[in-house]
Amino acid sequence: MKRILLISLLLMMMAGCATPTITDYSKEIKWNNIKIYHNPKDAEAYVNRAIAYYHLGGYQQAIHDCSKAIELKPNVDKAYITRANAFSALGSFQQAINDYNKAIDQNPKDAETYNNLGFAYKELGDFQQAINDYNKAIELNPNYAGAYVNRGVAYEALGNHEMFIQNLKRAAKLGQKQAQDYLSSRGIEWQ
Repeated sequence: MKRILLISLLLMMMAGCATPTITDYSKEIKWNNIKIYHNPKDAEAYVNRAIAYYHLGGYQQAIHDCSKAIELKPNVDKAYITRANAFSALGSFQQAINDYNKAIDQNPKDAETYNNLGFAYKELGDFQQAINDYNKAIELNPNYAGAYVNRGVAYEALGNHEMFIQNLKRAAKLGQKQAQDYLSSRGIEWQ
């Protein structure tokens, strides 16, 4: 009975009738295993499985699945972003930068990708390039609190404490709890 239900669900999904909402990453992996078994050229299934692997700490598996998705369909920005995130988690920042740039080539309006690109540059010690990427993230989404925090940290690394505090204040006003706590603990008004 379970097998019939699973096959029915798979067929409905393949026909575009149903898309299961699965938040449990282990179930997401199993679900995409089935999709890949039935259609080994389904790039989206590889990306979705990679995202689940990534969230479970399976960075190498995520990289493998994203590479397969890119091989099947080279213009899937989500595959480049996920692979870049996995490279970043493994400390392979130059490889992450390469993939973030490929994702940006496909979708230049994604503030989060610019923020992640900035983080990778920051980790390599290129703080000015990191600031440039955080600036772009903020230009695309002026309410992106995390980009203000990251830009502030990069400024602090360059010795510009005033810009560090200014960026944390902006993030705090946008509701970023860690920035609020940091500033409050040092008696710095941010409201």
